[in-house]
Amino acid sequence: NMYSAIYIYSTEKNQVLQLTAGHYNDDNPVFDPEGKYLYLLTDRKLSPSYSSLDGTWIYTNSTQIAAVPLNPDISSPLKARNDKVEVKKEDKKNGENEDKESKKDKKKKDKDSKDAKDEKPEEPLKIETENFESRMVVLPPEAGMYYNLSAVKEKIVYHKRPNTGSSDKKSPVIYYDLKEREEKTIIGSANSYKLTASGKKLIVNDKGRFGIIKIAPKQKIEKPLNTADLEMTLNPKEEWNQIFNDTWRRYRDLFYDPNMHQVNWPAMRTQYGSLLESAITRWDVNNIIQELISEISAGHTYAGGGDVENIKFRSTGFLGIDWATENGKYKIKRIVQPAQWDSEVRSPLDQSGIKVQAGDYILAVNGIELNGNIDPYASFEGLAGKTVVLTINQNPDKKGAKEIIIKTLNSSQEGRLRHLEWIESNRKTVEKLSDGDIGYIYMPNTTGQGQTELFRQFYAQLDKKGFVIDERFNAGGQLADRFMELLERPTIYYLHWRNSTDHKYPTYSNSGPKVMLINGWSGSGGDAFPWAFQELKTGPIIGERTLGILVGPATGHSLIDGGYITVPDARLYWTSGKWFAEGHGIEPDIEVWDDPALLSRGIDPQLEKAVQEVAKMLKENPPKFTPAPAYEDRTNKGLK
Repeated sequence: NMYSAIYIYSTEKNQVLQLTAGHYNDDNPVFDPEGKYLYLLTDRKLSPSYSSLDGTWIYTNSTQIAAVPLNPDISSPLKARNDKVEVKKEDKKNGENEDKESKKDKKKKDKDSKDAKDEKPEEPLKIETENFESRMVVLPPEAGMYYNLSAVKEKIVYHKRPNTGSSDKKSPVIYYDLKEREEKTIIGSANSYKLTASGKKLIVNDKGRFGIIKIAPKQKIEKPLNTADLEMTLNPKEEWNQIFNDTWRRYRDLFYDPNMHQVNWPAMRTQYGSLLESAITRWDVNNIIQELISEISAGHTYAGGGDVENIKFRSTGFLGIDWATENGKYKIKRIVQPAQWDSEVRSPLDQSGIKVQAGDYILAVNGIELNGNIDPYASFEGLAGKTVVLTINQNPDKKGAKEIIIKTLNSSQEGRLRHLEWIESNRKTVEKLSDGDIGYIYMPNTTGQGQTELFRQFYAQLDKKGFVIDERFNAGGQLADRFMELLERPTIYYLHWRNSTDHKYPTYSNSGPKVMLINGWSGSGGDAFPWAFQELKTGPIIGERTLGILVGPATGHSLIDGGYITVPDARLYWTSGKWFAEGHGIEPDIEVWDDPALLSRGIDPQLEKAVQEVAKMLKENPPKFTPAPAYEDRTNKGLK
């Protein structure tokens, strides 16, 4: 059922035994060092959070901490305690005048008793698997985002991430005291922690600062460990050889096809491994590894990182404008503008109170004159996200110029701004060509961002009669089941209101005709989305075939020097039993070439064809809305 369950392996019986049923998601099991309990994390607190925009819901922050007595003779860690208060009578005779020799005798007796206890042979661990999960006790800490459970004597240590929806950014390390039955914060925030072998202390990493702390409340890294002077001596050639062999072996053992697509994998090891002797830098090693894994002709085969030489990167500041030159000076050709409702990012020159317009000259930044003979962004080097002073004038000289203070964009913001403008331009084109009947949705990828884009654009245009779904240049991510679930929502009911118009239910759905646009820059999830669109017969697909990289998903693997590789350990295939056409992609139902000559003139032939097809489908099969029936006579006479 795709949940995790807890298992143990019996070395005596040479047998794997299941302890929890898997009815809930259970993981991170750790033994109590005293041999009484098994502690674990379990997702049992199911409390729905309803969307603020529709009737959907999700289940978050569901993890709880549980303890299970290892056998029925062990009491629950939360067993009821007697709250009777015992009043001790003071022994006046043996009070303050207790004989010193008696104290010594008592100490010796206690020591002898302790030594005898220490010499007592350790009892074998007894685990009763029958009815194991029925002995489980969920401990008092509130459900949340827990991970990295550890156990010490009478305490459970765990890390807590901020709950989904919380504004808190801290990740404290906490312990629950089984004896005192209370939760205490060890350190207010940390990136990670590890329990020492003795179980008495923790080593904690907080933003690269390491410290050893006690398992006690209100700890701080007061004296970070000095890691700056840590050194090691290595032979790069030997390390590179290990990195290469690790890569080769992981593909041999984990690639989805044990036959390696019929490639002679041992021969590839010899062929590419012999090049390592000629490698001079870690960049060379990455290049050799990339060539090695490319031999199996599969998507999601990546390699990179490691101890490579890098330059110090200085981010350029951007203004969200197109530049022009005139009179040897730089001027604003136009200010990039997304839809009026897109408040996510806007040009710093497109802000209320900033009196700047297209045609104005930008003469200087922070008092340094812009040179019309070199790239204008040379003057903005290192100024990404910085507050700067621009000298602006309607003429190409400083006479009468004014200074404005703005905050520049970084490269990601500039790219997003231009992307939003492109999306809005396409939406306006579709709106104009269809007289407002057809909506336009752009899907940049199939990650969380793509899901959000589909959601916000679809819901904002639910009143449209049909849709163009544009997934050209889709960068991929996850599979498309949730995306199609939204697009394919059927009308199940209608609701008739006395003081409002009737409406369908689910309210947030649209059963109008839909077409999809694809091109050769769409891959991975960008292949899977049109594939699902095609499989569910949602509508025709227009454009050019997709990239075709669906050997995957791929798991990430770390290499010894911090480099990485990915190994695709799965591959998608059709419900008909055929593999997805790797390297070929999804074919459009209607092929339309993305002609650069037309695009350069502002004409998008694929988009125009998509509008034509939706309009044709609307004409052939217009959307229907079932009207409410006549009111009933619900009296006894009428019901007869």
